[in-house]
Amino acid sequence: MDDVEESTLVFELDPVIREVMEYFAKNISLKIKLVKMLRDGEVQEEIFERLFESYSALGERLSKNRDDMIQRISFNLESMDNALKQAKIGLDELEIRKKIGDVSEAEYNVKTPAFEWDIEQYKDKVSQKKGEKAFLESLISVMSTEEIAELKAIGESCLEDIDSFKESRKINAEMASKIKTTLEDALTSLSSS
Repeated sequence: MDDVEESTLVFELDPVIREVMEYFAKNISLKIKLVKMLRDGEVQEEIFERLFESYSALGERLSKNRDDMIQRISFNLESMDNALKQAKIGLDELEIRKKIGDVSEAEYNVKTPAFEWDIEQYKDKVSQKKGEKAFLESLISVMSTEEIAELKAIGESCLEDIDSFKESRKINAEMASKIKTTLEDALTSLSSS
């Protein structure tokens, strides 16, 4: 996790990325807390189902947005990384050509700064994209470790009690299955942080 924290400090994060992650984290928290309220008998089933369906639909959209951003960043990162490698190869080739006398001193002095500039630009862009990707891949970027641990404990406890939901709270098997899937997805996201 130190890599995530370091990389988030090195660059200026796009506010859209931060917003998506904040909403994603909040959505996970809301769903887990709502399921806990159902388990503890603090919410009527009808109200629970309405809120749960709403939060689940929003969560799917947020998850898709997040996944799309990660995919787009990964593609850009790969392209920029390739461009960085090519610029380094170009500079190495130019230096070798100068050493063997295939490039004049003047040509070398003109082309070298361009390669060096490209290398620095791509290094910065690669660093930026790696930081953005790390930020999107971990909830630790927008939640404290204590909050993550608390939500994991609640989610795991509710997941263990899913069968008793059906019996004691009279929710149907379909809703129990939706709750189970939602809790498993939430716990996966929390565990990868």
